[in-house]
Amino acid sequence: MKILTFDIECAKTYADITPICNFGYAIIDENNKLIEKNDVIINPGTNFRLNGRSGRPDVKLHYSIQEYLKAPKFPEVYNKIVKLLTQPDLLILNHAVINDLRYLKNEIKRYHLTPFEFIAYDTADVYKQFLSIENQKYKSLTIITNELNLDSYEEHKADDDAYAAYQIFHKLCLKLELDPTQLIALSNTKPYSMMEEYNKEVKPSYKLDIEPLIKKMKNRNLSNRFLGQSVTVSKNIEDDFELLKPIVQYIIDCSGTYTRKVSECNILIYREDDNCVRLRIANLRNTEFHQIQLISYDEFKRFMLEDFIYDR
Repeated sequence: MKILTFDIECAKTYADITPICNFGYAIIDENNKLIEKNDVIINPGTNFRLNGRSGRPDVKLHYSIQEYLKAPKFPEVYNKIVKLLTQPDLLILNHAVINDLRYLKNEIKRYHLTPFEFIAYDTADVYKQFLSIENQKYKSLTIITNELNLDSYEEHKADDDAYAAYQIFHKLCLKLELDPTQLIALSNTKPYSMMEEYNKEVKPSYKLDIEPLIKKMKNRNLSNRFLGQSVTVSKNIEDDFELLKPIVQYIIDCSGTYTRKVSECNILIYREDDNCVRLRIANLRNTEFHQIQLISYDEFKRFMLEDFIYDR
């Protein structure tokens, strides 16, 4: 059985805007021999935002902007990625794999591609089960590499990240005198399904309140797109709290204000399949005296792609 580890880098991560710019992977045979290691460079079809991310460190990618702009876009490399991840007799590993599944899902939906299935295991989960003293705390790839005294590597070079995840897994196998399948089984690590992530339904988060977060949000002056405008969203967008937070931040970044009240808004963002009360109220309120602009979420995402500047 071969092992494949992979890692993905994005030009930005903002709501479900996660344009992929690198797909790195390493393939190792049953004798611990590296068969193939490659970093697929992808034109993300958008600008980059890698610095000044809220609560996260800046990212410095290995390649220049010019190299990304000359590279093929995601649909052109999609079949290669599918072929890699659907090989028979393959154990797929990744560090913080759920993030990369989400990135793949977003690009598949963005370009209207056919979804596919594979199962992957998280090396961070395996490490946490056996060697992490703070058992519930997530640890980055770099921290674990240092704790296991493994060779350093270049962060955010996707194939190096992927191979570092394998080195962690292999070191655990040696320490515990287990083969890869035994290590997976004994760690009771959850198998992560690509199709399960793709089909995941939005779960309402009614108990979470956006108001305290809004008070902390500062205008990062991306544009004046919503200057003087009060913006709200349909209920099914608002119920997806993790999606709502960056949407509200973006509205503020574009000099607008966010409101939950349709009666106070000038703009309503909705999903095409929405049939919520807010959308119906907005349509009723549209008269010659008061107009509420209706913006589809797909169009809003295009705004988000356009308004970012190069940070590198």
